Amino acid sequence: MQAQVDSLDPWGVSLSMWAYGVLGRQAEPVLTALCRRGAAVMRGFTPVDCAAALAGWARLRARAARHREFLDALMAHALDALSGAPRDWEPRELAQSAWGLSRVGVGGRHRRLLLETLMDVVQRRLEQFGPRDLSTVVFAYARLRFNAPGALLRIQDRVLRSIDTAAPLDMALLLWGFARLGFAPREELMRRLGASVVRQLGAFKPRETSILLYSYGALSHNDPLVIEAVAAAAAARLDRFGTQELVAAIWALGALRGAGGAAAATLLPGACAVLLARARARRLAPGHVAVGLKGLARAGFRPPAALTSELCACALENLASFKPVELCHLMWALARLGARHVELVEAAVARAAAQLQAVPGAAFDQHTPGQRAFVKLSLDTVVWAAQRLGYFPAELIEAAGARGVRVKVWRRFKTRFDLGAAPGDLPEEEVRGAAPGDGAGAGAVAWEEIVRPGMDLPDDFPSPERRAASPRAA
Repeated sequence: MQAQVDSLDPWGVSLSMWAYGVLGRQAEPVLTALCRRGAAVMRGFTPVDCAAALAGWARLRARAARHREFLDALMAHALDALSGAPRDWEPRELAQSAWGLSRVGVGGRHRRLLLETLMDVVQRRLEQFGPRDLSTVVFAYARLRFNAPGALLRIQDRVLRSIDTAAPLDMALLLWGFARLGFAPREELMRRLGASVVRQLGAFKPRETSILLYSYGALSHNDPLVIEAVAAAAAARLDRFGTQELVAAIWALGALRGAGGAAAATLLPGACAVLLARARARRLAPGHVAVGLKGLARAGFRPPAALTSELCACALENLASFKPVELCHLMWALARLGARHVELVEAAVARAAAQLQAVPGAAFDQHTPGQRAFVKLSLDTVVWAAQRLGYFPAELIEAAGARGVRVKVWRRFKTRFDLGAAPGDLPEEEVRGAAPGDGAGAGAVAWEEIVRPGMDLPDDFPSPERRAASPRAA
């Protein structure tokens, strides 16, 4: 194997790295040999070689020192090549390099400079980009939190001129990127994109359908014709949805609230049936339970008692694995649905108190004002939910006070479990003030925990024909 690797030219090295990434093969000895050979022939790397190698490593983890050294050298070489001859780079190579950077991170001088140079070149050559490359760039922007409104406006204008040729994955990732960056597309773009979605519904894969629904929900953009058509298409094949995709679709309809009523009536009964089967098989992660229940609650849809019972049982069994934001979503959903699972509520409050106490005081003192506000909002939500369900969370209130957080307590709720009582509803504005999970921002956090779109690279990348025509290809 070593002799074979040592005979590879730059194209062979970069293509091998890309192939190992696509296959997800963490073959350490082979990857180390490829890195050694890549470093030896780095000067011969063309733009397509740089993009292919970076895309490969974006799917792998650079664990060994040799791997990290090669990746740093690749970044530095790509920066030199891009700065010296930006016109040698094709749009697909620029887009895939941006995608790769969004996966491997931009910590360090060369990586940050490469990102800035790359984005500058992309903006200057935007007219050459097609829908696939545009959606890949927007996806990279979103993953990197590279919020540049001016750049997004120019991308939007370019997308408008090519949206009719966009494939399902292009439309899904484009909207996902816009939603994550909080960028509201023009009405004309949403109208034309919606028409293209309906026209191509049969070609959408479950993941693309899920991402699309999430994006409409996160953008709070209700287009009844599109949403109902997508929901109907999804309802016919829910058994093919992964659990992540299923939960994300439920969350999306919850985000649309009453605006997605017809779509919810079409999709949610079948989604509950599939979710129940997976809950009984204990195939649900904490995020699936918390956000699934929350999505149903936000949609105003009361799930079957059997589903609620199974989800509560799953949560109780795996409560030690729940993150703070997942506990917050779970408690909010239980309160909204009126699911008085005594043992679960007590255990969830105890878990939240333990998580708070586990944070070192020094670390808590270093929180930014925004982080402190989110912690308080989350604690207020758990306290509100527990009280609404008839339980006074004294241990959590005391733990919060020890950290200097004064949580809000609702005096008119029962202070102990009283399963015969029915605590009243809070005014809607008060609920929003107490429940961070009620807003789109927290939903986006949950989405990040659950669904990670964009792992698909286009099948035609990298191209041997492009490598043969690349400048400096020997």
